[in-house]
Amino acid sequence: MTEQHEPEAQPEAQPAAETPPAEALLAELEAARRQREEYLAMLQRLQADFINYRKRVEQELEELARATRARIIERFLPILDDFERALKHRPTDGAEANWADGIALIYRKLWQVLEAEGLKKVEPVGAKFDPWEHEAVATEETEAAEEGQILEVIRPGYKLDHRVIRPAQVKVARRPAGSPEAGAAPGP
Repeated sequence: MTEQHEPEAQPEAQPAAETPPAEALLAELEAARRQREEYLAMLQRLQADFINYRKRVEQELEELARATRARIIERFLPILDDFERALKHRPTDGAEANWADGIALIYRKLWQVLEAEGLKKVEPVGAKFDPWEHEAVATEETEAAEEGQILEVIRPGYKLDHRVIRPAQVKVARRPAGSPEAGAAPGP
């Protein structure tokens, strides 16, 4: 028997997958680039917003720390006042003098700690009255000083980091009523 070979069936030619024209591909690429640029710009804005937010939070925390430190130090100011009043009238001889010297040492140590934190005493005697730093609690008629000049400190004032945390209570000079230079003097 003779073998007959059937002719092998040729696979049918499949139509090639349609390839989009080059213009459509370029348009799609351009759209992807625009979207990428939008996302990049959005990311950059978010990054800048985050950096600004972090700086603002750091500033707020620093301000909160300063305010907290100021409140704590303000609570020590009456103690400083008491020490100063006590030391003005301290005994100078006998056993009490030794005890008073110990109190003076404690006062100096306390003052050094507060000074290291940035506390400064306002020393206004002889200066011109400044309502931002001084509180006039008394006036005195005098021709020996200029109008508005501080004559005496009744209670010391303090600054912390260049900010007044307690104004100095002061006595301020004013011209006598009949004086030709008499003007409105700051007063209580």
